[in-house]
Amino acid sequence: MICFRRAVAVVGLSAAAAGLVGCGGGGSTTPTTLGPNSDVIKNIAFIPSTMSVKVGDTVTWVWKDGSIPHNVNGKATLPDLYSGNPKTAGTYQYTFRQAGTFHVTCDVHTSMHLTVNVS
Repeated sequence: MICFRRAVAVVGLSAAAAGLVGCGGGGSTTPTTLGPNSDVIKNIAFIPSTMSVKVGDTVTWVWKDGSIPHNVNGKATLPDLYSGNPKTAGTYQYTFRQAGTFHVTCDVHTSMHLTVNVS
């Protein structure tokens, strides 16, 4: 991150930490404002690609891949786990009501996989 290196060189580590907010891009693959049961769609991937939740938990998928369209399709293991037609922005939520291992893909990018383990 160029912003980080400049800040360290000029004003030291504490100022760099404060200045990271304005640098854009970089470090974290999941914004800190998302809850623990969130999955980010970015870089043509589900991040994380495996998650564990409890029965009754709601998972939120957040589109963060610019103009690249995606969807959430888990119909192979849960018929109603489907976000609809591919889109480039927004969120989708699904509440898992039964235990098991469920697989999610993207209709556009079949290499995208997510496994949700529900206990």
